[in-house]
Amino acid sequence: MHRILKLTILIFIFSSFLNITLKAQNINPVYRFSLGYGNTLLGTGDYIAHNFVFEGSKELKRKIEANANITIGLSSDHKSWKYSLYYFQVNLNFTRKIWQPTKFYTLKIGAGASFFRYSYASYFDQILIEPNTTLNLGTGEEYVTLGYNILINNEIKVSKSSFVNFGALGQFYGVNQSIGFIISLGRHF
Repeated sequence: MHRILKLTILIFIFSSFLNITLKAQNINPVYRFSLGYGNTLLGTGDYIAHNFVFEGSKELKRKIEANANITIGLSSDHKSWKYSLYYFQVNLNFTRKIWQPTKFYTLKIGAGASFFRYSYASYFDQILIEPNTTLNLGTGEEYVTLGYNILINNEIKVSKSSFVNFGALGQFYGVNQSIGFIISLGRHF
């Protein structure tokens, strides 16, 4: 897990050096891109997934942004490998700046639509019925659904064009839901 966090930081630093000439010409940045990592509690909280988020956003008006992100979530029982879980998600959200006490801090709230593809497999031990017959017990589940998001973002600028974002979100899909927290590093363009 630490490798992925280090890779995210390295990509962020590398992109900072690549865009120095672009930033000199851009007075009011309207595009933002970020890479993030976080955890999500799925369902009743019995499964915890690790999230990797790739997000892009565009400022539509002075206080409103449109965001699109792709999230990949992974989880498994690392002690006994009794289950594995994977999901792929695409979110389209609109956020509004509701509080900006300084030029370095912004609080945003938002909502939007979500596409969610979920795959779960549970593996149990094999049961020996007869000398040559074993019964493999296990379950699997896979579905695709649409839902909606509610989110809160705390953005802290660390330089003119770089930011750190701390976000909390709730996602609701019929009878299922997930609650998550994301930390991301990003750049304004």
